[in-house]
Amino acid sequence: MKIFHSEKKRMMDSKVLVVVVSWNNCEDTIVALKSLLRQSYKGFDIALVDNGSEDLYRVELKQFSDLEDRIFWIENDTNLGFTKAVNRVIKDFVLDSDKYTHVALFNNDAVADVAWLEQLLFVADDDHVRVVASKIIQAKRPELLESAGLCLNFLGSVLAQGYNDNEERWNDSMRVLGASGGAVLYDVSVFGLVGLFDENFPMGYEDAEYAMRCCAYGIWVDYAPGAIVHHLGGVSLKKTPSFPRLVETQYNIWSVYFMYAPVFGLVWMFLLTGVRTLIKTLYWLLLFRWRSLRAWYSSLFLFFSRFGFLCHQRKVLRKSAKIPAWKFVRLHHGLISGIIR
Repeated sequence: MKIFHSEKKRMMDSKVLVVVVSWNNCEDTIVALKSLLRQSYKGFDIALVDNGSEDLYRVELKQFSDLEDRIFWIENDTNLGFTKAVNRVIKDFVLDSDKYTHVALFNNDAVADVAWLEQLLFVADDDHVRVVASKIIQAKRPELLESAGLCLNFLGSVLAQGYNDNEERWNDSMRVLGASGGAVLYDVSVFGLVGLFDENFPMGYEDAEYAMRCCAYGIWVDYAPGAIVHHLGGVSLKKTPSFPRLVETQYNIWSVYFMYAPVFGLVWMFLLTGVRTLIKTLYWLLLFRWRSLRAWYSSLFLFFSRFGFLCHQRKVLRKSAKIPAWKFVRLHHGLISGIIR
């Protein structure tokens, strides 16, 4: 495994704001915070955002945060969603200040190894690297990987790279499409170059959209195999209705690809979606899988009902895109796995 040590020139001058968002999940959040407070690198603060939790959870979490000088408490009256909560922290505490050089996002149902932040900063010390992805391992099955950054598959979906693979196979640093929002480090300059997270993705796939945006703007993202995080997974998602999430997730996949793909990529997208719709419809009808069929067509309806908005977004984003069309094509991989899916 390539584990690096903090010997680079600028790393010790870095000051990081780690953003943790919690909603009705005090116990796991405190475990996550304790793992952050044990970090070998000490040049950081924690912005703990309570996103409209019930009193039972909020009071206990605030009591814990009050005991730690490194944690400052932010309380929202209602659940703003992950994306808006993070954006507010960045706008209020980072953009108009020169206090922080980096912003890290960290899931409240994750546990960081003691050198997590140190390893991220070591990779970020490269002049060309502005975003660093962590090695995220499944906490319940620690032999399996959850994410080694993000990749773009054959079908146009932005997915967790290496998901369910043996974690020991992902011990080499590499350039990746993007980073999972569950454990990632951003140079503050990124927000000035490409903006904040898209609040049309309130909780889920916002990291995929941001990955595509950074890629389109020519921003490098590297994977740091020594920055290890163990993720419980799905704690907050289990609290939301599953059917609406199915619909929204598929819509998000289509909308992100539509906004960033070159013209021939759109032709590919619509042709492929037409073929997949026909095959999936026949398959689900034969197996009487009405819920899946309904979710797929609901996603299609949602996409075309928002088509005008997406066209406007695409026009704005494509104007600033720096990546050539041929490079975008090379981003795709996983032909066989895509066909199976």
